Amino acid sequence: MTPATKRGTFLAVAGTLCLVPDSTLVRLVDAGSLTTSAWRGLLTAAALSILLALRYRGRTVETFRAIGGLGLVSAVLWAVNSVLFVASVDRTAVANTLVIISTAPFFAALLSKIALNEPVARRTWLAIASVIAGVLVTFAGSVEAGGTDGDLMAVGVALVVAVNLTLLRRARAVDMVPAAGLGGLLGFVVLAGAGVELSVPADDWLPLLLMGLVFIPAGLALITAGTRHLPSPEVSLILVLETVLGPALAWVVVDEAVTGAAAVGGVIVVATVVAHSVAALRAGTAERATQTVAWRGRVEG
Repeated sequence: MTPATKRGTFLAVAGTLCLVPDSTLVRLVDAGSLTTSAWRGLLTAAALSILLALRYRGRTVETFRAIGGLGLVSAVLWAVNSVLFVASVDRTAVANTLVIISTAPFFAALLSKIALNEPVARRTWLAIASVIAGVLVTFAGSVEAGGTDGDLMAVGVALVVAVNLTLLRRARAVDMVPAAGLGGLLGFVVLAGAGVELSVPADDWLPLLLMGLVFIPAGLALITAGTRHLPSPEVSLILVLETVLGPALAWVVVDEAVTGAAAVGGVIVVATVVAHSVAALRAGTAERATQTVAWRGRVEG
């Protein structure tokens, strides 16, 4: 392993670990989903703006302008992503949400085939069929429990992320992190303008501040930096950590047990991601993943 690869792996793992508390912190907020999304987005936008200002200094405004029309569309998608993600976590188990969202790269592969005419390897077609099976198993558990609203919202997140990823691939030469920050600001402005209640209980501020000012921006910054040195299959392997550790943390902190269906579905999806990544690495795939992991940065703006 080269020094650059070691550094990239360390940064990507650190960034992914920063994202692990995200869904649990959402669960700890008592305010409504829309209120949580609004403040979470604004705080994330502020933190990302500071990070970008420190990085680009006098070129910060120019960096925001460089995202162009695709960046503005991406910002809208980040805002929608935020609302759906928080609503999903509020309405279903953390494990269900994270398992379903982890399928987004495979949906993105289909969209890239359609929109960018990029080839899809046979192993990816097999992986798509497998992750769909895992999601259906997860859904079956929710149907048995009496509600699938949260799971459907998680599917919405996966699809929105897949569309966003496809856009980001078209603009891979541009730093699109500012789009995530704009998405956070846009989400806040739209929700506030729509009359969403913005007052939150005092106890909610700590998890909101941790999400918006610490974990989400730190995760995005570290993953983006790390994946400049890693091929996408390695990144996919690292990102599995959140799918596994996120539900575990929710179990420890808020005593949310993983249902049998979610466990089976999660095993299917995680095993598929791991097998697909290992196969891709053995096949010598070395596509850079600077933008590929943006979907899991989940700034949700």
